[in-house]
Amino acid sequence: GFGPKAVPYQKAGPPAAEATQSGPFDGSTTYGRAFPLRQVPAPPAPVTRATNIESSGPFVGESLYKSTFTNMGNAKRHPKRPGQERVETGPFCGDTTYRNTYVPKQAAPREPDCVPCCSDCDDDE
Repeated sequence: GFGPKAVPYQKAGPPAAEATQSGPFDGSTTYGRAFPLRQVPAPPAPVTRATNIESSGPFVGESLYKSTFTNMGNAKRHPKRPGQERVETGPFCGDTTYRNTYVPKQAAPREPDCVPCCSDCDDDE
């Protein structure tokens, strides 16, 4: 049958150093013990200065962005409608522009890979 098979070895478990502790959890971690919080002084408060520009109320006007980047009517593009430029229809001939303009070239004869250096060399081995 397909029952459990005998295991000829002891099953492995976690090493004793990494085994769970049996005592109560105190809430400390190795990171917290290695890097305790330091007493860092608070940063100084920002210095506020009175400005020499007097506020004249809420902003009423035009920003530089709005005055620079205006709506340009001639920038609008209209999509090209299908059918404005039709390609000739007919049976598929299988030619491509590359195939029609290709000019075959004659290749130079290939040099042999191995040139015998002495008369003791045999190509049969």
